[in-house]
Amino acid sequence: MPLPAGSVIGPFEILDAIGAGGMGEVYRARDPRLQRHVAIKVLLAEFTRDPDLPARLEREATILASLNHPGIATVLGIETWQGSPAVVMELVEGESLADRCRRGPLPLGEALRIARSIADALSFAHDRGVVHRDLKPANIRIRPDGAVKVLDFGLARTTVVPATGSGAEPAGLTRTGALLGTVPYMSPEQLRGQAFDRRVDIWAFGCTVFEMLSGRAPFQRATDVDSITAILQDEPDWSLLPAEVSPAVRLVLERCLEKDARQRLRDVADARFDDLPRSGSAAAIVPRPVRRIDRIVIGTVAALAAVTAAVVLLPMWWRSGTAKDGALRKFEVMVEGLGQMPGTYVGESGPGAGVSISPDGRRIVYPRDGKLWMRDLSQLESRPIEGTDGAIAAAWSPDGESLAFAVLDQVRRVPARGGTPLTITTAPGAFVEAGAVAWAATGTLAFTTGNGPMFEVPSQGGDAALSVPLEQGEIDFHDLVPLPNNRGTLFVTHTTTAGYAIDMVQNGTRRRLFGPRPQVFRHPVYSSTGHILYQRVDRNPGIWAVPVDATTLVATGEPFLVAASGLRPSLAADGTLVFVTDEHWGLQTLSLIDRTGTVVRDIGAPVRGLRQPALSKDDRLVAVMVQGSQNDDVWTYDVATGQATQVTFDGARGDPTWDPTGDRLAYSCGKTSREGGTCVRGAHGTGEASLVIPRATGASYAPDGLSLVHLLLDPVTRTDIFRTRLAEPAAPAVLVRTDSFDYQPRVSPDGRYLVYGTSATGRPDLFVTTFPEAKGRWRVSPDSGAAPQWNPAGGELFYVDAAGRLQAVPIAPDGQMPPGPPRPLFGETASSLRLTDGFAPSAKGDRFVVVRDADRASARPRITVVQNWFTEFRTP
Repeated sequence: MPLPAGSVIGPFEILDAIGAGGMGEVYRARDPRLQRHVAIKVLLAEFTRDPDLPARLEREATILASLNHPGIATVLGIETWQGSPAVVMELVEGESLADRCRRGPLPLGEALRIARSIADALSFAHDRGVVHRDLKPANIRIRPDGAVKVLDFGLARTTVVPATGSGAEPAGLTRTGALLGTVPYMSPEQLRGQAFDRRVDIWAFGCTVFEMLSGRAPFQRATDVDSITAILQDEPDWSLLPAEVSPAVRLVLERCLEKDARQRLRDVADARFDDLPRSGSAAAIVPRPVRRIDRIVIGTVAALAAVTAAVVLLPMWWRSGTAKDGALRKFEVMVEGLGQMPGTYVGESGPGAGVSISPDGRRIVYPRDGKLWMRDLSQLESRPIEGTDGAIAAAWSPDGESLAFAVLDQVRRVPARGGTPLTITTAPGAFVEAGAVAWAATGTLAFTTGNGPMFEVPSQGGDAALSVPLEQGEIDFHDLVPLPNNRGTLFVTHTTTAGYAIDMVQNGTRRRLFGPRPQVFRHPVYSSTGHILYQRVDRNPGIWAVPVDATTLVATGEPFLVAASGLRPSLAADGTLVFVTDEHWGLQTLSLIDRTGTVVRDIGAPVRGLRQPALSKDDRLVAVMVQGSQNDDVWTYDVATGQATQVTFDGARGDPTWDPTGDRLAYSCGKTSREGGTCVRGAHGTGEASLVIPRATGASYAPDGLSLVHLLLDPVTRTDIFRTRLAEPAAPAVLVRTDSFDYQPRVSPDGRYLVYGTSATGRPDLFVTTFPEAKGRWRVSPDSGAAPQWNPAGGELFYVDAAGRLQAVPIAPDGQMPPGPPRPLFGETASSLRLTDGFAPSAKGDRFVVVRDADRASARPRITVVQNWFTEFRTP
């Protein structure tokens, strides 16, 4: 029942109803304090009984409050009405674009002006990781002064969304009875229940612009079913566009309305029509309807023309040294094999490990086919560098004549043109994906294996010396790069609680430049423009730049996005920037594999940011952490159907674990362990979450389900392992306490033993002790290990070794210790598995649920080269 005039919500007096959305009603109200009118959105009465929808409305307010843009309606606050949130918003007077379109097509100039305003608002939201998901003319309002406002981000999401179903009803149309999108404007991937991103807004934008120009939505039919069929199968009727629409405008619309999201326009900023005619002209001739075969021919001709231009002009341009004129120049280099290498090369920060530009800006080096390859940017062919088999972490010498790199636990150097490699030193452990080498002008090499401190060694060879030790609260250092003019070394610091920071060290003195922040930073490089560029991996991924003080290099402002699809930036002395572009990077899938590493089947659609899968006891459901742009949350996937269900909605830190009944899930909750602990809630997201052990993290159930083993943070001994009976949550009993980090406790299926990890040996190692007495200690991992999991059927223990391989440790039938020697399970067929992100053995131990990189057969990573990168970001 609508609210009557005179009703009061907080200090606001309701005047009249002005509209309704998919789940809310909007009212005009008076603000007596500031003597102004506002809009207030409340939940429809039928939705107030659904506990999820008030949270969704609050999320809308939170999202909108973060979008401070003149083209987006502003959120002024949140009040409460009958126990549900009421969002107070800027009142936008004027008519909706839907009302305007009902009067007929808009003049071309007016339509393009409105389109530019919509695109500008969407681009602002997309740059901040926000996807609208329900863009349509009804959610766009035109004020009396002509200004355009985008409204109703009530369906906004800030992540790629896992598929929600595979039944007959198109996933995404309904969820708990609420409409999630408006059918005629929904993209094919939304209707199919596939993972989607901001390109759904680009599709809806194309539909909206088409409707402005033609007077009707391109896929609007008599019923929703007919509209869905049209979206999935039909092409728009391009003959409905007026004759004055230029081929350039139509081409933009075609790119927006590509059914295959991979072929669709990738950035709405490219659809602002800034350079297109505002009105008709003699040149604006409507083209004949373009068939798909015509598009292929046109695209092929255009591609051949571009290649021809590159062949003729690129060598001339690069030799001419045009960077000095200050103009922005950008081109892409297609190289075979980039991003197709096994996990060491792909890693958490994308393909192109070791892609680096020479100090003079004329050559790049990158990995392919198990070795390093060189490309002179004035040439069209690459060549392998002999002597670099197995190389990672390539670093140029200051004169550009040599390369340093890592192979297993060795640091080597080789002439850039190839030759016999020289072993410089042996590191105190194997290099992992985050390891790096930096070659300073002083002739010293700094390096980190990626899971420890920093070392240095003379470039001619010798014993490595510890140069930057880890301090309390630090896990490891990543991604070293030398600063110009002998100013030291730039690197990433990974902390235990606050995320990542960018630091520098010069002559033994460390300085914090940026952070720490709860984000994953990788590959920082210094730019002479007064910025540090770096890659963000987890949320709002891409290459970012933060302004820094010219003297101290300490950050002086907030970072901004440079390249949304950019990976692994590298800078030459002349300011030439190179990075890898790969829109498919980071997509992962849950997969069921057998003991040979062969994929039995994939579980659900590919998404970004999967980790820590955990199988229920009956093998029916797998719980997993799914990364969001604001929070990570626990989801469950049906192993047979792939259907995904969100379990937590307010964020989770990780460690999902099933109780023995399969009815409940425990996980680490709260922004930090100090603020939260271990929570438990229903496995299907039902009921309220309850905090069962404050400050506990990394918990797992004992087989009887009556107690949890878990970690507690200690300021002196770092993390220790405890056992807490759920009937006595205030009385945790210590099991393992060392002066180092202890982690990942797991009780054996028979309840006799506890396996856990520790850094007490100076490296990550796994040990078994008795449970619950914790008597005796037997090493499981002869060469480092992590992620231990017992075989639920007994007789075996699994873990991941330092090389990322899955190892199986036999346990005697009578359970007596010590355990037998480990043996690797998988061969090269398992190269795409991300075992360090977790794995879950089945009840019989004959299969595993793992996270693996999604199929990259259609991915086309390439190297982007940019001269004078900052030109396009400079304020006019």
